[in-house]
Amino acid sequence: MEGGIRLQKMVAMSKLTLPVTMAMGVLSWVLFGQLMSEQTTAGTVMGYSLWAEAAAWMPLWLNRCAALLVYAVLAYVLIGLNNTFGLIRIRATVQTAFFLAALSVCPSVHCLMAGDVAAVLMLASLYHLMKSYRAQRASGQVFKAFAALGWASLCVPQLTFMVLVYWVAAMSFQAFNLKSFFASLLGWAMPYWFLGAAAYCSGHPDWLWAPLEELVRFEPLSLQYPLWPMVTIAYLLVIFVVAWGHYLLRSHEEKTRTRAFLRMLLGANLALFVGMALQPHLSLQLLPFLLTVHSILSGHLFALSQGREMNIFFIVSLVGLFVLFAFNVWTVLYSL
Repeated sequence: MEGGIRLQKMVAMSKLTLPVTMAMGVLSWVLFGQLMSEQTTAGTVMGYSLWAEAAAWMPLWLNRCAALLVYAVLAYVLIGLNNTFGLIRIRATVQTAFFLAALSVCPSVHCLMAGDVAAVLMLASLYHLMKSYRAQRASGQVFKAFAALGWASLCVPQLTFMVLVYWVAAMSFQAFNLKSFFASLLGWAMPYWFLGAAAYCSGHPDWLWAPLEELVRFEPLSLQYPLWPMVTIAYLLVIFVVAWGHYLLRSHEEKTRTRAFLRMLLGANLALFVGMALQPHLSLQLLPFLLTVHSILSGHLFALSQGREMNIFFIVSLVGLFVLFAFNVWTVLYSL
């Protein structure tokens, strides 16, 4: 088992892990781009009506390139987020490597979706929410966090329900009071003021109502759902449960601030899993943000966990990625 221990530390801490993962990610992007036809991927680039109208002019090849650029930005920001807030006690890039590896095995997110843009905005929102931790002028950071959340909700309206998670997090950050409460409401509403003005000036009042109608639309639960997202989400869910258990067992080793940040990320991740379970048709749009948050928790788990059992789990998780990649390649080939 010493080989397993060496493997975990080598992969989690090596400076080569991130460049190798980046190269593999680009290769998988090209591979799936060649395998997948326009009929296979056309449905993934659309969201609800407002996003579909905004993205209708983009050809599919440009969607793929734009999605790759968005994910590159997310991967870079993940490193800066960890360095700024010390989410992982040691300097590591394993969270970004896991993010890129998970993207590589999910071909249906290789096209620009509303969820990709929402993930960038939500990551900016998380940054400002964390900056509000015990801040003297927390209401300003809370306003920025909820404004970014509001813009994200224009892409994926169901992200509005994350307001509840953010309020609980602000309370744990000692940044929630009457002033910051109203700041959060104003921040979330600000994007809709701009959307309302654009709708009025352009003579398209349906623009304003489209995200609100999507927010209250609930699809009936159905067991008939594509297999690949269920398998992918199940894989992520297993790692999430282990990461949560690791946090509960080893949280005493973290600083108070770091514990508050990790609790917030665990709550956000759990909320996303619940949302996917209740409304499976949203899974594809929520997956980019889920991977973003999940990668931080996974990086924390794989970089700091120790012991024989955790090393076995790391090896199994690594093998699981390759199995998931092979399964998705087979799924794409079968659908042609």
